[in-house]
Amino acid sequence: MAEVVSIKVGTGVMDIYVDRPGAEAMSQAPWPAIVLTYHREGIDDFTKWVARRYAENGYLVAVPEIAHRIAPRVPPHDRKQHLRDNEIVTDIAAAVAYLKTRVDVAKDRLAIAGHCMGGHILFVAACAMPDFACAVACYPTGMFEAWGDGATPFAQLGRLTCPVIGFFGNEDKNPSPQDADRLDAELTRLNIPHALHRYPGAGHGFQRPTKTEPAIRAAQEDSWRKIFVFLAEKLGKPANAV
Repeated sequence: MAEVVSIKVGTGVMDIYVDRPGAEAMSQAPWPAIVLTYHREGIDDFTKWVARRYAENGYLVAVPEIAHRIAPRVPPHDRKQHLRDNEIVTDIAAAVAYLKTRVDVAKDRLAIAGHCMGGHILFVAACAMPDFACAVACYPTGMFEAWGDGATPFAQLGRLTCPVIGFFGNEDKNPSPQDADRLDAELTRLNIPHALHRYPGAGHGFQRPTKTEPAIRAAQEDSWRKIFVFLAEKLGKPANAV
């Protein structure tokens, strides 16, 4: 069950795409919640499909439209260059504050998850905020660049307070296997609980359901299974999980 809500952020307004378990699961609320950070194409069909998958497994999902300060005429694919990390933290914090006002959200059972560019966003937010019990990063890009002033997400990892699960394709160029190795080593050095999983024969975007090659199908099935096991461990198993 999806809807769009609007909240105030500073002097502006930010939309949040919200999906939640179906009406048959209302008696099982409050649900654990996930802040979903999107890839470069924004809140498109893929992002909505990911939100639905989480919702079908018992999580309320909120996707903040962090491009709300950018002129609508700028295509989604080109908005990344206008995003700033300090504004991202403000927007994610506003989304979390909104979730905590909802009676159908378990306020102490929050996670953050994202794909591609959303990996940069989720690490920036998770390093700045103590609200998240865990983080799910699927082929995160932009870990070694700052958007605006300040440190890169990689340089901020020492501030991270939650465990991480991550997924990478061995055929990916961004993030490359070397990038995954570097992230693994730094999280290990910082004693941050984490598990980074690699998939042979999989490139960038391997979780897209339109990709049907056998190796990619195997990566999709394994990664989603691991995601829901991880979330159940960190947030508690939702009552209506399938």
